[in-house]
Amino acid sequence: MKLTAGESVNCVEFGLRRAQGPNGALTASKYAYMGGFSATSNVYAGYLYGIPLAGTCAHSFIMSFESEEDIAQSRTLAPREGGDAIDLLEACLRYREELSWQSTVLKELYAFISFACAYPNTFSALVDSYNTMESGVKNCILVSLVLHDLGY
Repeated sequence: MKLTAGESVNCVEFGLRRAQGPNGALTASKYAYMGGFSATSNVYAGYLYGIPLAGTCAHSFIMSFESEEDIAQSRTLAPREGGDAIDLLEACLRYREELSWQSTVLKELYAFISFACAYPNTFSALVDSYNTMESGVKNCILVSLVLHDLGY
């Protein structure tokens, strides 16, 4: 892959859920890495073969959030350079109102906020759990705007 894409490009293998059985998944991850991919989303292949891991969270993580109560302990974050923590949900809801995006799926936004609190420097979002363009991408942008405001 590096020969085709170039040394400065990192390609990550995400084929686990489409592989034919666990052995097929391990084989695909191993040979993708040997062929020049930089990392895999297959945690077991990373463990067995020392392949670096990369990826977003699982759909099951996104869909496990049902209400605002689910983020009671994971919704505040301090600015990168220090200072008082802010409530990410409140900040995201202000942007949501300002941008007239009130139709996004709130439980998806709760999941993104929880993930952003855990990984503010490397936030990424799995945007296709509900409605990719009308909710996932917009909720990702809302959280990213707030993280940007906080210096991340």
